Amino acid sequence: MRFSRRSTSRTCPICGYSLQEDIEKDLASDAGSKSAAYTEAIVTHIQTVHPDFWNWQQSKRRLGFGLGIVTSALTGIGLFYLLAIVLQVPGGNWGGVIATFSSVGFLVPYALITRRGAEHFQSTMA
Repeated sequence: MRFSRRSTSRTCPICGYSLQEDIEKDLASDAGSKSAAYTEAIVTHIQTVHPDFWNWQQSKRRLGFGLGIVTSALTGIGLFYLLAIVLQVPGGNWGGVIATFSSVGFLVPYALITRRGAEHFQSTMA
């Protein structure tokens, strides 16, 4: 399960519960990194306080993975067509571009599914 590490507030995306105490407790008991402590704290919180969201997210993993493969393949094929056939860019210059965009294309569907689910469960909590 992945959540944004850019969040400086370190709160639950569903209920807004501050995870700072849990993170500090994890850091005190284990010499791991702060991002690992955040991941552990959010996963534990979601599993115990929001088990319906946890079950929903686990059920959507396979869908996100499948859509990620399709999106990645379509992105790679589209960029190959654009760069190789339409623009006729020499081959050695665009391989990394296609790989990068395909990787991002793989992650986008799962991120959107998770975000949409968090918004839905957040609105039902209010």
